[in-house]
Formats: sequence, C-alpha cells, structure tokens
Amino acid sequence: MSRRRGSVLLAAAALTVAALAVAACGPADYDGPKIVMLGFDGMDYGITRRLMDEGRLPNFSALERQGGFAPLGTAVPPQSPVAWSNLITGMDAGGHGIYDFLHRDPATLIPYLSTSRAKDARTLDLFGWEIPLGAGGEVELLRQGDAFWEELEKNGIESHIYRMPANYPPSGKASRELSGMGTPDLAGTPGTFSFYTSDLFTTERAVDGGHVYTVDLWDDRVEGQL
Repeated sequence: MSRRRGSVLLAAAALTVAALAVAACGPADYDGPKIVMLGFDGMDYGITRRLMDEGRLPNFSALERQGGFAPLGTAVPPQSPVAWSNLITGMDAGGHGIYDFLHRDPATLIPYLSTSRAKDARTLDLFGWEIPLGAGGEVELLRQGDAFWEELEKNGIESHIYRMPANYPPSGKASRELSGMGTPDLAGTPGTFSFYTSDLFTTERAVDGGHVYTVDLWDDRVEGQL
C-alpha cells in the first residue's frame, strides 16, 4: 500500500474554510454566522501557491481574497488517517490511537486497517456446518477520543459531515454524517480506483487496487462511461 502524505490545505472563504469536509449550520431559525470547512487530502501548499500565482486556480484565488491562505502543518507520521484523526479529535496519535494506515494483531502479526475493524458474528460449528448465532457481525471504529462535532451538537449547533476520512463507521454524533476514506466498498476492500487516460499504452501497465480505462480526446472533450 502506498503511503500518502497527510498534508492539508487551509484556506478561508466568507467566514472560514479549513481542512475538513464539513458543512456546519445551526437550527432552521438560526440566523447567526455559518461556517463551511473544506478539506483536501494530500494537497501541497507550494504547488497550489504557484498555480494560484500563475492564474491557473482562479477559484482558490477568489477564496484567498475573501479570507486567507496559509500552509498548515501535518501529523507525525505524515499519513492521511493520522492527520485526519488529529483534526477530528484535536489529539495526536498518542491520544486517538491511529498511527498508520495499518495496525497488526500482536498475537498473529496479521495486519488490519487501522481506523476500523470488523467483528465476526458468533457461529456454532455443527457437523461441518457453520451456523450463525446472531444477525451478523459488526464494524468497530478504532479511533479514540471525541470528534469536535460532538461538542458542537452538545451546544445546539448542527453539523453536517460529508465524506469524512477516518470516520467509518460514522460516529453517529452529527446531525448528518457520511464517511469517506477508509469506508470498505461492496467488494469488501478499502476501495478501488478508476483511472481514465488518453495514453493508449497506459492500460498495458500492471496496476494494483484499481482499473485503467482508455478514453479519446476530441475537440477538448472526453466522452466515457463512469
């Protein structure tokens, strides 16, 4: 598994835009300030700064003019699940317990996903048959500590959490909550990718964890199936 840097972009728009996939608002009759926070996993400040200065990211430049733009330090180690857990809980890896993409079972040395772990359903072995004793297994969120949106909700401020990494299964403490990176797909894997390219020879390369699709570029347009 490749190790992705957990560096995050911090930008400000209107009131605040921070490194997080969250839309927070109050009750329906709330007319006070609202905060929208956007998170970009692995985004490099130096590259983004250069592209903005070259006029190639006009929307980011508009956000900067309305608020601010500055580099944000990352986690130790600088890996995505660690950095996002830091942001969610306000603690470092020693507090929330997420040190890497993978943990290992000390008894078997078998690795497993660091942010969540499936618990098998209880079964009864009977004459070569494995009979389930319950409705099924469950998935445990391994991240420790309270998410910051729990404090918001306790104080009557609704929070909408969309595609939050390192938050599967969802904590269930926000008004609306949708998990992101770390959510298993229908095949039971941590996720597969789809890579679309106009390079005819790219599909001949061996890749792990996803699929490569060739597309044609005509008149600055690409047509394909998603």
